[in-house]
Amino acid sequence: MKHVIEWFEISVTDLEKAKAFYTAVVNAGFEDMPVGGNPMAAFRADEGAVSGALWEDKNHTGAENSVMIYLTYEGDIEAALDRVEANGGRIIRGVTLIDEDIGWYAQFADPDGNPIGLYKSIAQD
Repeated sequence: MKHVIEWFEISVTDLEKAKAFYTAVVNAGFEDMPVGGNPMAAFRADEGAVSGALWEDKNHTGAENSVMIYLTYEGDIEAALDRVEANGGRIIRGVTLIDEDIGWYAQFADPDGNPIGLYKSIAQD
């Protein structure tokens, strides 16, 4: 299996605000891609890599319309979490060791209440 996550979408009420949040927290880049008249912004990824998109839904109601996904994070997860609250999000779970042979994870909610996980592999250390 090449990828565990093939694609993901994160529902947000304000696309520009969401892009600014993810850019600040995990250094994401985006390409705007309206689909069917619905504003969307795809996360930039290397060719063949898993990606997904933010999609603007003015009727978004937070966790009821969101999905939990884990984003691979190659940097210091603590540093990323330090940027969450400063950019309108909140911490759900701090950095937690999964196993000494696997890696770490953390969870936060973005400004729209979407729960998102960060994952760092032991191999990245």
